[in-house]
Amino acid sequence: MKKIIFVFCFVLLMFLPVSAENGVKLSGPELSMEEKVYGLALLWKEAEYNFGFWDKKSFPSWDKAYREALPRVIETKTTYEYYKELQRFIYLLQDGHTDVWLPDDLYAFLPIKLEYVDGRYTVVKVAEEFSDKMPLLSCVTGINGMPAEKYLQRYIYPYCWRKPRHVVLRELQCNGKLGDRLKLETVIPGGRQGNVEVEYLSAADVSRKKILSIKPVLPSEKINDIYKSGSHNICMTEDNIAVITIPTFGNDKFREEYRKNLHLLKDTSGLIIDIRNNGGGSSANGYAVSRSLMHGNFVVGTIKNFTHIAYNNARGQALGYAVKTPDEALSSFTEKSAKEFYEEIYLSANRRYFMEKRSALIGNNDSPLILKQPVVVLTNEKTGSAAENLLLELDLNKRVTIVGTVTLGSTGQPLVGKLPGGGRYRICTQQWLYPDGREFVGKGIKPHIESYLSLDDYKNGRDSVMDKGLETLRNMLK
Repeated sequence: MKKIIFVFCFVLLMFLPVSAENGVKLSGPELSMEEKVYGLALLWKEAEYNFGFWDKKSFPSWDKAYREALPRVIETKTTYEYYKELQRFIYLLQDGHTDVWLPDDLYAFLPIKLEYVDGRYTVVKVAEEFSDKMPLLSCVTGINGMPAEKYLQRYIYPYCWRKPRHVVLRELQCNGKLGDRLKLETVIPGGRQGNVEVEYLSAADVSRKKILSIKPVLPSEKINDIYKSGSHNICMTEDNIAVITIPTFGNDKFREEYRKNLHLLKDTSGLIIDIRNNGGGSSANGYAVSRSLMHGNFVVGTIKNFTHIAYNNARGQALGYAVKTPDEALSSFTEKSAKEFYEEIYLSANRRYFMEKRSALIGNNDSPLILKQPVVVLTNEKTGSAAENLLLELDLNKRVTIVGTVTLGSTGQPLVGKLPGGGRYRICTQQWLYPDGREFVGKGIKPHIESYLSLDDYKNGRDSVMDKGLETLRNMLK
């Protein structure tokens, strides 16, 4: 029966009505069964042939996962339920650049924001109407009658690619169902307990509310602004240390503006590069920073991609390699050329484990200036993607020290496509590694010196991580 259902979906793929533009029919308020099956089959197919991490043994049987998801997808009653099942399916692959986005009109938001601080789910933003019962820096201890952690594990974790607390909280706050309500149990500053009910609202409704925020955290010493734009800020300490804050690499004005500002950095005694909360963008923007710190050509990482050769797959299946161990398959081939050839066939018959591997080289360094000062880079758990690509080569540079927390652990080149109903998907197509081959995707890049914001930092508006970075850099200058 399962095999019949599995084949049925591909028959549907052949006969579904599609748009001329992109091959996906965008339906009205709810989706037909054919559209729902098509969307799931599209995700299965694109991941099967393009996902970059099939050599990791912890991943599920993809065919089995598809068959298990199919009846759940067919039984969904609304487009929102359907997309949640697609998310549950794709997040089995546990990759931050492999995901499903809801159609824009299905996103709903809570009028609060939580951060995980000192082991507590802490309120850092809240609509004014809730501020009496849930003031800033309150702790959320329960959700809908369950301990907060248990609720998140049951209802939120299955729809997250990984389990960093900020990823889980973003899912809780920004990916709910319009009109649903959460009953929050809180402990407010001073120890008094409270209860607040909040509702998932449209982005427009949230924008009309007055939102209170905790005061920004600032370094203990005065730092003077010398440049500000949408792409980056530059500040200067009294002892001539430059602090460059780069909130994103998604702003393509960054490269030009940063290069024009290098003269401001040339004669400083040291550099702090703050990429906390920088979720990435274009790696080319990040490499503008790399180029300004290194002479000549340099390797920014190692890239691995799967290679699908249909003949090898067929030949390997015919030889029975799909059910043999590597030793069993290769033991009879002693000549090097034959062994390499049959190794390719063996790997091709086992979910295309045969991979191309190459170094990502930055050449033709066209930076107008090369900065030679000691450097401290500030990171946190929201530093990801293109910002992590920047860190790969800096981590190996002896004049660079990383201060902060382990980074997000996600980068790569995603394949992006449309889904029935107006949503989108991404499939990560390649593995990025350190230049020396070490893995960091799914793990994050560890700082040389750990430092993180505490609850006291938030209460006092103090940026202890910046303070630690300045202290570290000054020790490097001695």
